[in-house]
Amino acid sequence: MRARAFALARDARVSAHPSIIALSPAMDVVVIADRATGTLFAHRLDWAKLWTCALDRELGEPLCAAFRGDGKVLAIGYGRGVVTIHATEDGRELRRRGRSERAVGIDETMNVGDSGDRDGKGITAMVWAETSRAVLDGSMGGVRGGLATREGRSDGGGVQSGSKAESGEVGCLVDYFENTGKLSTIVLAREDGTLAMDVFGMFRTGTWRAASGSRSAVGLAVRDDLGFVDAVMRDGSSGSVSFTRLDASYVATHAREVYLMATHASHVTTMLEEAKTILDRAASKYSSGYRKPFCAKFNEFTQSLDMIEMGSSSMDARGELKERLAQVLMCETFDEALEHFFMTNFKSGLVKRMAKECDTALTNAHDGLIATLSPLIDGIMLQLRSIRGLARLAFGSEGIGISESKVDDLMKMCERLAFVVVDVTRLITDRAMQLRAFFVCIIRSQIIADGGDGHGAQLPAPRLDLARKFLDVAFEDKRGMSMDYLDHALAPRTDHVLKSSLEFLRASQSRTEAVSYMSDVSMSEVVPLREMLDYIIEYANDIISAPCALVSEKCVWMHAGDVTDGAMLSIFSNAQTVGAHRDSFHVDDLRDRVHLYRAFDGSCIRSATLTTPNELVVHVCAYKGGSIVLLLKPKDSAAGVKARLVLLEEDALDGIPRDGTNVDINSISSRERALPCVEPFAPLAVSVNRGLCAVLVTPTRLQVYDLEDDDDDDCDDDHDDNDA
Repeated sequence: MRARAFALARDARVSAHPSIIALSPAMDVVVIADRATGTLFAHRLDWAKLWTCALDRELGEPLCAAFRGDGKVLAIGYGRGVVTIHATEDGRELRRRGRSERAVGIDETMNVGDSGDRDGKGITAMVWAETSRAVLDGSMGGVRGGLATREGRSDGGGVQSGSKAESGEVGCLVDYFENTGKLSTIVLAREDGTLAMDVFGMFRTGTWRAASGSRSAVGLAVRDDLGFVDAVMRDGSSGSVSFTRLDASYVATHAREVYLMATHASHVTTMLEEAKTILDRAASKYSSGYRKPFCAKFNEFTQSLDMIEMGSSSMDARGELKERLAQVLMCETFDEALEHFFMTNFKSGLVKRMAKECDTALTNAHDGLIATLSPLIDGIMLQLRSIRGLARLAFGSEGIGISESKVDDLMKMCERLAFVVVDVTRLITDRAMQLRAFFVCIIRSQIIADGGDGHGAQLPAPRLDLARKFLDVAFEDKRGMSMDYLDHALAPRTDHVLKSSLEFLRASQSRTEAVSYMSDVSMSEVVPLREMLDYIIEYANDIISAPCALVSEKCVWMHAGDVTDGAMLSIFSNAQTVGAHRDSFHVDDLRDRVHLYRAFDGSCIRSATLTTPNELVVHVCAYKGGSIVLLLKPKDSAAGVKARLVLLEEDALDGIPRDGTNVDINSISSRERALPCVEPFAPLAVSVNRGLCAVLVTPTRLQVYDLEDDDDDDCDDDHDDNDA
């Protein structure tokens, strides 16, 4: 038989049987997850490789994938309950949700489920939903909230990150936002029956657990206004299938607040993550480039004392070094022990190199704080002002649960952090000046000790006052270089020299007391910058997670009926919902029929059953409107009949009897294509917007068909029939 449909767009090879195939809704891009090599591949339709990305094997097997509506980001769900979000253009990981989440400061309410869910329950279903402009404009009263940039402007370019992610770091999903005026949401379902909704893939709007813990969602559909989330739930023990509906009308009613809170909260979260990176980098520059090498080098003076002065092992080496360096500053000469130290451990070339490296380290630390971190804190403050404005708009009502007083407290903390950053950078400047003066004196003394003219050297004028101040700071602690204000302020999180003031903050009887303490902290009672930032992130998460807690409480599950037939695979149609009903398709356990159901509030009715007398259903996908695409194979593989790809369009399905009777699929007007194989393989992938369908004709051969274009050539393909 010759069938004239579905032009072949691409015939290509894949390395192994993929567990996931995804077609971009907006670009000619095919993404394949190779379960054998643990690699994610992206190809153009001409099969030019776009990128490859190694999957984290600790996350388990990739189970499902979903592109955002604009095709710019792709979400991958794994067997251990984690979702990674990637940039379509280069495969870079932008975000990680759930167990092993890398997002900074995200607490349990921002994960998929709660703390008891981290037991490897896989992602069973995932769908991106996007409201129309009209829906959001209606709820916003005609005011569309743009995505504010770091500079506070609203434009179409999204937020540009202040510092690019380094190799191995997670990227910023917020950089991929678009000022579309649409509420883009990803809805996730896990094997334990947990459902979660993330606006923009970042801001957790709500989490809900199914009434029965043994039921998991295997199919999801979201109404355009986000008012309802329909789910097909399967009982893990009995295998029975039922419909449930999440009444998310509270989200739809408060779409304006959710949209704006999501944009600002996502920016705040991203900028706080970036602030941690900047601060850690500045602290690392200070410690590794100045603090550690200086301490290590001058600790070697003990060896010189032991060699030159008998019985000096009990002497105060640090004190001796300070006194002898002070003599160098005054008379520019070395005693025997100091001369030995500078001839062996601290030669002239090493002094100059260390002077340059230490100065560079302090300069980099200074620039990281004052030129990068300070403007970032200003950007955070700008976003917090917007969130505070949302809280004021909801005054006198629950809104979405934003606390204006908490936002005010957080802004005070950020202001205090900004002041401390300025203080620290000023002290870094002072330290750099003192260090330069110290090295000038040392280098000048070395020149004189070698018989040269120290005053004729190309050196700055000596500043003995600054050099002496440096000695007082660096050698006042007999155990080593002193832990002064700078060391406390830039102490990394793992440094336990100073007892963390966070212990007091977290133990405070009230948030107000903690805020007051942080605001009034004095120079002698230093909270390290990293500790301050950690507490700010913790407090910010309380504010950001409050809408999630409120919305989760307001949205409830509703039972919509049971599927009375066995079902091994269930999907919802892409048809626009009319009233309260939703159509779905269920592949029977026998795999030779597809049941059509229409679910209403509180009821579930089978409207028809499509039978495939001589074929088995390998896979099925929803297409435009109420259309479906079926991948069929012959029951008798020895009969010489090929597998086929069948498109049942919405008009044809609407014309069949809807009295629950069986309808032979061959009696329905359809478009189809015979495949060059007898045994095709799942998964089947469809791009509704692009009109494409990808099918595995063998485990290592992928064909992409254009469902909107007829092929005038004979579709029978007699090569590679049994390539499996």
